[in-house]
Amino acid sequence: MTNDHSASDRERQLDAITWPRLGKRWSECTISEMETVLADLRSEIDANEVRIARMQARCDQYDAAVADGLEQAAKWANGLVQLENWANRNHR
Repeated sequence: MTNDHSASDRERQLDAITWPRLGKRWSECTISEMETVLADLRSEIDANEVRIARMQARCDQYDAAVADGLEQAAKWANGLVQLENWANRNHR
């Protein structure tokens, strides 16, 4: 019973892929149509991988900018502390 259930799940998943592209169920497709659908899916995957890589690069740039900003803020804060210490020493 479990095998029948998983087979029907697979069929539904495959049909969900082929129906919008070809207007037919996977089991009704010719080998050529199946190969075309698979090639389209590979192209979509490749395009999505490029998009993901671009988004990751943007995230990395953002992270670097935030880290740089935090470092600059720390230097600025440290400079204020040093200035305050200098002022306290010289105004006693």
